[in-house]
Amino acid sequence: MSAQRVPKLNKGTRALKTAKKLQINFTKIDSTNLVVQEKLALLLNFERRHKREKNIAKIFKITGFTLMGVGGLIRLTSSDKKGLGEEFGRIVGTSTFVLGVVSFGVSIPIHYSAKTKAKERDRFIESLYE
Repeated sequence: MSAQRVPKLNKGTRALKTAKKLQINFTKIDSTNLVVQEKLALLLNFERRHKREKNIAKIFKITGFTLMGVGGLIRLTSSDKKGLGEEFGRIVGTSTFVLGVVSFGVSIPIHYSAKTKAKERDRFIESLYE
């Protein structure tokens, strides 16, 4: 634990704001203790990883939905044309749709990983009060 940067819990610092958002009660915790400060640094690391994975999952999910919609539209509108344009539209539309499905599929395990990090963070918060 000593390899982590110990956050400053002065008024107005980012660490303090994040800790207050997580509803950590500082009256029950000795925030001047070095061990407690290291635990808070670890907690902030959990929170940072949780937020990062959650945002990455959202990006993949939004990208997936967008690509599926565009691919479906290309596929549907390509049936109006005849000849080479129709085949090209089918290939591009199907490829775009499949890429969207894959992107959405990638977001699912990342989302569950973010949920796991949130549960880990919550268990760690409970251990601060012990």
